[in-house]
Amino acid sequence: MSGYKKYEFDNFVLDDDRAEVATPTAEVATPEEEPTETAVSTPEVVETVPEPQAVVAPTYSEEEMNAAKTAAQKLGYEEGYRAKTEEIDNQTTGLLLELDKHISDLLAQKEQLQKELERDFMELNLAVIKKLLPHISQEHAEEILTQFLNENFANFKSEAKLSFYFNPDIIGKMQAQIANLARINDFEGKIALHKDASLGVSDCRVEWENGGVQSGSDKLLEKVNNLLEETAAEN
Repeated sequence: MSGYKKYEFDNFVLDDDRAEVATPTAEVATPEEEPTETAVSTPEVVETVPEPQAVVAPTYSEEEMNAAKTAAQKLGYEEGYRAKTEEIDNQTTGLLLELDKHISDLLAQKEQLQKELERDFMELNLAVIKKLLPHISQEHAEEILTQFLNENFANFKSEAKLSFYFNPDIIGKMQAQIANLARINDFEGKIALHKDASLGVSDCRVEWENGGVQSGSDKLLEKVNNLLEETAAEN
């Protein structure tokens, strides 16, 4: 066997293509490129929005619905009652203010009416007195004259002579009154009585050397008028 020679295959091809001899290809070397600087990009932030969750409608029982309805009715009633009460209070306040104004006006009118009535009453009294004065003077002449002399005799008792003038219808009655007053006041002078038809029955005039005094129905009327005015002022 020393003469055995190894068989060499030249262009050996398999007919069934089950084996393929790849022709070696030479690797083409690309020239080495210089490294270039790469820009570092900022990562994009993406906001994540959560998806909306489905809202589940609450459910209520019939008792809960009735309770809520009752509460709503009660609340509505209370609010309505409160609003109505406030309205009534406002109306009442307005009415009270209006009533107070009317009362003030009525009081002012009453006061004015009272003053007018008092004035009318005084005027009526004076008119009545003026009409009745002659009759009163005639009926009470002696009393009126006696009062006048009593009030004034002491003022002229020191005079030397006094002259008294009366209406002829009353002079006889007054003679005794003057004599009595002269004795009471210790009068030592002379007294003369004179008739004067111009004087009223209740009138009297007294004269002395340097003066005199006279009473009359006009003085009495003035006295009554002053008395009525004083009474009205006190009231």
